[in-house]
Amino acid sequence: IYLFFYFNIMTEEDSNKNKHEEFSKKMEERIAARDAQKKEAQLNPNVINKNIWNQSSTELKTLINNLLENPPSEQDKVTAWAKEIKDHLSRLQDTLNQYSYVLSPFDIESSLKEIQKLQTQVQSKQDELAPAKKFSFKSKKPKAEESPQSQSIKLEQQQQQQ
Repeated sequence: IYLFFYFNIMTEEDSNKNKHEEFSKKMEERIAARDAQKKEAQLNPNVINKNIWNQSSTELKTLINNLLENPPSEQDKVTAWAKEIKDHLSRLQDTLNQYSYVLSPFDIESSLKEIQKLQTQVQSKQDELAPAKKFSFKSKKPKAEESPQSQSIKLEQQQQQQ
């Protein structure tokens, strides 16, 4: 009985060691798999493209905000300034369209909202700096005197009617 009990204890210890070794092997495999996924993500073009999108959108937004903060003082330069900002906004929109397959729907929606917000800021700033000309009716020009030929045609028509 003692031998049986001793053998049982030894097999339990061996099985615990085996379980520990199996657990260690599985853990190492998991860590290796996770590291492989990280490396793959770094080499994945979608991740690279998302990083490019983040960098280019940040640069364009910064440029647009700088232009909005420093408007021209002369009224005749306002339209050129607004056109430059609108060109940058369209480039930002094009960049968003280009990388939209990489971005999550949330990122796309938030970027569209930011672009719309910037567009309204540009429009309000442009209206503030160079208000639109008020519409007014022009005075009617006096009719030019009728030519002698048209006068003679009218006289003939009147005579025929009588």
